[in-house]
Amino acid sequence: MNTDSRLRELDLKSSSLYLSHQDTDLGYSFQQHLEASTLAPEVKETISSRCLDFLKEVLAQYQMRLPASLEMLHKLELFCPTTVVSATNRPAVKDLPTEFFSCANDTLDCQWRNIASAGFAAGEVDPLPGLGRVAANNSAREAIRIREAFTSYFSAEGTVPWQDNV
Repeated sequence: MNTDSRLRELDLKSSSLYLSHQDTDLGYSFQQHLEASTLAPEVKETISSRCLDFLKEVLAQYQMRLPASLEMLHKLELFCPTTVVSATNRPAVKDLPTEFFSCANDTLDCQWRNIASAGFAAGEVDPLPGLGRVAANNSAREAIRIREAFTSYFSAEGTVPWQDNV
């Protein structure tokens, strides 16, 4: 039995699954505020009990929504970059969740084929085709020269009285 089905089959309404509200740790901050309050002990017990009941209900609601959440996550897995560019594991357009797209199916089909034919997976595509060495990289040398000029100026005649205090 896989984890997904085990989570869905758990009986979250069963009281044997949970600690008592006295034994449940609802967090340090909660405990500090509760202890510092001037509320009567029975009111503090009621607050702790209701907080635990709230958490139980949150778990039950999450469990109820789990199948839809898992289905959505499985659909999103189809867009993993390694899957999209894979020559063998790539899903067909008909298997894609069309609710994620705002274009017509024929446009989607065309774009999906373009990705497949681009050759990303095989490393056939140069990401910046025709772009070799663009310049002699003199701009970096010029930036260093300007920085050094500013450094010498602000370390000598351009000093201000407070700069050594910073």
